[in-house]
Amino acid sequence: MQNKRIYGIEIARIVSMYMIVMLHCLNKGGILNNTDFGSVNYYLAYFIENLCFGAVNIYALISGYVCLYSKNRLNRIINLWLEVIFYSFIITTAFILFSQFNLKKAEMIFPYFPVLSGEYWYFGSYICVFIAMPLLNKAVLQLRKQSLLKILLIGFILLSGFAFAGNIMGGDFFKVAEGYSPIWLMYLYLCGAYIRLYGIGKFGKYKILLVSFLAYLFNYFGVISVDFIVKSCGIESVKGFKFLIYNSPLLVIGSLLLFCFFTKIEIKKAKGILKVSSVSFYVYIISTHYLVFTYIQKDMIKEYANSNPLMLVAVLLLYSFVIYFACTIIGLIFKKIFAFIKLHKFADFLVSVMGKIYHKIINILSFV
Repeated sequence: MQNKRIYGIEIARIVSMYMIVMLHCLNKGGILNNTDFGSVNYYLAYFIENLCFGAVNIYALISGYVCLYSKNRLNRIINLWLEVIFYSFIITTAFILFSQFNLKKAEMIFPYFPVLSGEYWYFGSYICVFIAMPLLNKAVLQLRKQSLLKILLIGFILLSGFAFAGNIMGGDFFKVAEGYSPIWLMYLYLCGAYIRLYGIGKFGKYKILLVSFLAYLFNYFGVISVDFIVKSCGIESVKGFKFLIYNSPLLVIGSLLLFCFFTKIEIKKAKGILKVSSVSFYVYIISTHYLVFTYIQKDMIKEYANSNPLMLVAVLLLYSFVIYFACTIIGLIFKKIFAFIKLHKFADFLVSVMGKIYHKIINILSFV
């Protein structure tokens, strides 16, 4: 079980990242901000966004599922960090040297420090999850099933139910930050690990998919109902009136069940799926780079916001595919470059140096 590769999980990586790209096309691409309120395209765009919004949750669930039995080695996260820095350096430098955009001074500096500047919120939170992985894995493997299930249910009530209600009231007592916090990713990690260890019973995958869709659908009704009430009352901004947040209870249930659906997909070995899924994280790094977001993706398809609904869907799917495909090709190329320059060796060297510094500090403190 520990070493068995579930190809449905690799499909989940690909599909969830494609959905994340589609989310960005809807937002940064200019669709959501330019559709006429109350039009067919308005509700259609929000329906698609609602379906795609749980993709980030699914990506976090995958971490818990695949990392439950893995060894937590520091060089893994250091190597990933170096890759993020490398990508950000190349993209930022390319913009400065070759683009015709009028970049501000700050825009030419802070992208060189992608993690420290908070450019990639998910990766920053994932670092915290990685540090906690040994404890999280130990808890999952040593706790009894019923005890672990109680913890997850309490976590759902507090971090999703109460936090969601607090968000409506304008507060964030548990600091979940609408699902953008390390706390939320840790919770999803535990959920993914639980599913890896115990599964979800003998429920049919299509029944699971149906219930998942219903959860998303009810969440969508909440989204458009609140949105209609708020905008009809002429309120420009009401903090907390959001159903489209990562820890929305219905969205969490929908994404959990959709993830379970993927775990039940059984296919034979497929090298193509593995190759594409292996660089799905790079798709995120490339496509959400600040300069790419600001100067390339911004309003790139806004002219289709009020076009024929079928045209809107077709353009959205096509643009998302082009971005995903282009980033995947770039990711595969740079994966070979990283292997050629032996970037992992440099990560091992940094870990060795950090280990020596750590032991020296411990030795000094032991004499204090």
